Formats: sequence, C-alpha cells, structure tokens
Amino acid sequence: MNMEKPKPIYITVGDKKIGAAYANRPPIEKKPYWSWKMRFAGSGGSERNISLGRLPISEVSDKMVEQLEQRELIRGTYDVAQVDTIGNLLRAWYENEVKPSERSERTKELYLSSAKSIVEIADKIALSALSATRITIIRAVLKKRYQSTTVHTKLQSLQFAVSWGRKIGIPIPDFEFKNPRGKPKESYTPNDQEVLAVVSKCGNLEDFELGVATLIAWMTGARVGEVFNLNLSDFVERDGYAQVRMDGKTGERWTTIRWKKWLLLRYLISDFSEQLFAGKLPSTASNQLGEKSEALGNRFTFQPLRRLRSKTLIENGLPIKRYQEEMGHSYKTAMDHYVQYRPEEVLELL
Repeated sequence: MNMEKPKPIYITVGDKKIGAAYANRPPIEKKPYWSWKMRFAGSGGSERNISLGRLPISEVSDKMVEQLEQRELIRGTYDVAQVDTIGNLLRAWYENEVKPSERSERTKELYLSSAKSIVEIADKIALSALSATRITIIRAVLKKRYQSTTVHTKLQSLQFAVSWGRKIGIPIPDFEFKNPRGKPKESYTPNDQEVLAVVSKCGNLEDFELGVATLIAWMTGARVGEVFNLNLSDFVERDGYAQVRMDGKTGERWTTIRWKKWLLLRYLISDFSEQLFAGKLPSTASNQLGEKSEALGNRFTFQPLRRLRSKTLIENGLPIKRYQEEMGHSYKTAMDHYVQYRPEEVLELL
C-alpha cells in the first residue's frame, strides 16, 4: 500500500478551477486506496464538500467530472476564450446557466426572448468594449423599440449574463451595471380592505379563479407571472404556517403565509388541478382585476398587490435581508421602487 499522501487533483475550465479533490484518509488493509473528498461551488455559489469514497488515483478525476455533471455544473461549458462578444456571452449564459436549471419553462422563455432582443442590436460588440456608457446606449436603442418597463426586463438578461460571466472567470471590464426600472403603469397601491372587497365580488364560477389568484398575490407579493405559473405541489404546509415555492425571473424562492390565511387558501384551492391556472393568461387576468377594482373605486391590478405586500413586510419590521428573500429582489434598490407611501400614509406612521 502506498502511504504517501497524494497531491490535490483539480478540474479546470479555461483558467478557472471549478472542483478540487483532496486525499483525507490513508489506505487500510481491507481498503487499499486513499479516501477522497471533493470541494466545489454549488449552483447557488455556496461551497460544497462531498465524499468520493476510496478510489485509485487514476479514477479520481473521472469521479469528479461525474459528480459535477450530475449537478449540471459543467454541462455544455464554454471555453472562456470563445466568449468574446456580447452575443456569445448571452448564448453561453443561456446554454450553461439558464437552460439546464430548474427554472420554469415560462421563465426560460422570458430569458431567451430578452437575450434575443439584446443580440439583435449588440451581437458583435466585443466584451472588452462593454462599459456603463455602452449599456446606456443599448438601453436607449431598446427604448425606441419597447415600453420602458419592458426595457428593464430585457436588459436584465444582459445584467445576469455579465454577473455569471464574471463568476466563472470570463474577462469582462469592471463597471457598475445600472438598469433602472421603468415607471409602473399604475401608481395606486390599495389597502387590505380594498383588495378583499374585490375578492368578495369574485364569488361566481366565472370569476372564482381570478379571486383566488388575487388572494395569492396579496398574501405572497408574487409577480403576476409567478402566480399563474403555480402548481398545487408548490404549496407546503409547515408547523403553524405555510410556504409557497415561487420560480420567477430571479430564480427560486419561498414566500411565507400566516396560518389563518393559509387555512382559507387551502380550502379554496383544494379542488384545483395540479397546475392551478392552466391556460389562463396573466395579461387577461390583470385587465379583469383592473376592471373589477375600478368598478368599486380605485383601479389596481396585480403589480400594486406586490407593492402592498412589500410595504407590509417593511412596516412590520422584517429584516432587510429576509425581506429581499421573501420578495425575490435581485438587488437592494428594488425596495425603493416598491416601498412608496402616500402623504396620508406617512402621517399615520409618524
């Protein structure tokens, strides 16, 4: 038996080490090989350590690759030297980060469509020429073609691709990527009573699903696309509360529902199929909610319900980090967009 401790073994992509194996226990009589542990960055960026077992040194690298492929961490990986333009960066990001992920098909389609919009106008621009000024120019071109709120979403695909590229070692100039949100179409944020008044008007069979969708958005602060992409299996009952798995444009997250509200919601969705709102278009539902709320007073759709949830969490003193996790915000300044108060509301808080 060879008792000399082997050197670490690395898996690399380009110049970046994506996995390392270390011999941690020496051979014994019945098991004549060193025991190996592997260290790597998981899909969320956190460091992972797993055991590879006792292996001949010649089999360690194959076992490492097998583990990384199972976790889709090296599936379709690009040679970083090939990613030298904005178009190639977006294609590499989509193929390696988005496509193999567990995001919903709707989210993947949204990212793909947004990336194609950027490629149409910036495909051949070298990554070395990417800068804050260049992003401003791309944004200006997009604004000539799309609504301001849509521009933010489309440019976000490039923002995510740049972050991904930097993480895996693609040489991208260091600059602050500014992608301000467009002004929301509806600035009015309802209160709880206004929301429940609209839901109470959705008692007939035709409007029942709209009422349930409105309640879910009100309870969770979910984006309209997230609400209409929900499955029954996304709702998980915990000890004294419930959580809902959301899969939106910023990835997977869990939102929390109080027990009393969950009891009501559990009853309402008990007879729904696995895909709660199969065949329902979010845009159609938003228009219907707008019409019903306007008939009772102030018009609002699903986006204001997200703002209402945001304000409720802040007013109740939820820590900022936990608030971001609940709301699915990809950056801290998003809170400024959602948490806005009318003058009379400020007076009530003083």
